[in-house]
Amino acid sequence: MTISPSTVNAGKNGRAGRLGKPGKAGKALTRSALVARLAARQNGLTAADVAYVADLLLMAITARLAEGGRVEIRGFGSFGRRLRQPRSARNPGTGERILVGAKYVPCFKVGRDFRKGLAASFLAGTISSRDILRQSMFAHGEAAQAGMHP
Repeated sequence: MTISPSTVNAGKNGRAGRLGKPGKAGKALTRSALVARLAARQNGLTAADVAYVADLLLMAITARLAEGGRVEIRGFGSFGRRLRQPRSARNPGTGERILVGAKYVPCFKVGRDFRKGLAASFLAGTISSRDILRQSMFAHGEAAQAGMHP
């Protein structure tokens, strides 16, 4: 039997609620916490080194999107941009109608391996992010180059 994630924790009006463990809802992994976790797992890298790499990665993605390009990270997902058409909106403070011009907005499409890893963790309990990464890398043959074993 398969359970659709949209039906789990459905509240009033049949709307889906938050998924996950009780007490964990609403707690996001911040950039500083992510940097601290990655630095703790790597021998020889300081938190400053990891933060620098994270900044370089984000700047490279931002620059590529600003050029009109796309960034694809196999097993994780792809970043792109979409044109949002001009529209009429309302200023909530004054109630005045205003015209919002066309603009590009970033978008992210989750990769197949990442989506499968999340679905598997949802259906079978939880699995670690390291296991998801390892599964993704072995699916693309990158683990042998990184010196990882299954």
